Amino acid sequence: MLSTSMATKKSAVKKKQPVAKKQSSKASKKSAADAEMKRLLKAADRIENDLLDVEPDDPELDGMLEDLEQVFRAILQMEPENVPTLIRLGEFFLERGGAEDVALEFLEQALKLQPANKELAKTIKKARARLKRNK
Repeated sequence: MLSTSMATKKSAVKKKQPVAKKQSSKASKKSAADAEMKRLLKAADRIENDLLDVEPDDPELDGMLEDLEQVFRAILQMEPENVPTLIRLGEFFLERGGAEDVALEFLEQALKLQPANKELAKTIKKARARLKRNK
């Protein structure tokens, strides 16, 4: 009878092990995602800082702007409700000019997540006025 009890305990232990592996796998994926998010945020900051030193006629400007847009979009793929990135991407399109409609999509999405953000509401109002003027 003692050996049956031990066998039952062993099988119970075996059943618990996969759960522990799943939990460590989830933790590992989360830490990898966190590391990737930090890397992307640093990349966005670095590109934005580099853009401050670029002349408007610099041939590298378009490539840098494309890189920045890709980084912002990668962040949003990981965290679609990342309000600071939604705002940064909206402002990015406003600054490029002629893309107010795209900018408004990101800014309005951010406002839905932060409806009390008065500064964002002002930015949206200005973007709508600019879009209306450009049509």
